[in-house]
Amino acid sequence: MRGERMQYPDNLDEEKAMKRWREAIQQASSLISSIFEDGKLKVMTDDELSDELMKRGVSYDDLEDVIDEAQRKKLITIDYNTWPAYFWIPPERREEEKQKTEKLEKLVEEAFVERNTEKLSENELKEILASKGLSAEDVRRAIYEAERDCILSSYPFTKKGWVYELIPREERGEEPERRRLGKLYDIRWIYEKLSRGLKV
Repeated sequence: MRGERMQYPDNLDEEKAMKRWREAIQQASSLISSIFEDGKLKVMTDDELSDELMKRGVSYDDLEDVIDEAQRKKLITIDYNTWPAYFWIPPERREEEKQKTEKLEKLVEEAFVERNTEKLSENELKEILASKGLSAEDVRRAIYEAERDCILSSYPFTKKGWVYELIPREERGEEPERRRLGKLYDIRWIYEKLSRGLKV
């Protein structure tokens, strides 16, 4: 009925879902370390890692964010040529990896500043980064990590590929939670449609 408040299941209740999400993010490092047995396992496919996380109680909707957090902490990384697989980063390499990420993300940010714009097409951004001497793999890594770390957001633009938008510095701290809420609201919209017998 019009005006009747939708009753959501626990996984779609905003307060409960966000509480679980925050707890999962806080546990990301320990979860990933236990799955990789502190480096005894060197590589896992995306499916294998997702399965192991769900066995440990991580919600399907939180998987990507937990894996992203572990990548930010430099516990795991991907091979930018052979995705989808995750590789364990030994502790002695983590500071070096962190410094490389900081350098690449700085170059991404500079690309927007130099063009005096908040938006760049995928091709424009790749060309600018390549002109700074980055390899094709490092260009892919720079864009991937900048978006993962909430420096960039993106959206598809017809047949011309993706458009990347620079997120203001003051908004980056809240961006992970905004993204998770956006995912929750999308799923709730589908749930509401199906609950009312409407086509999605």
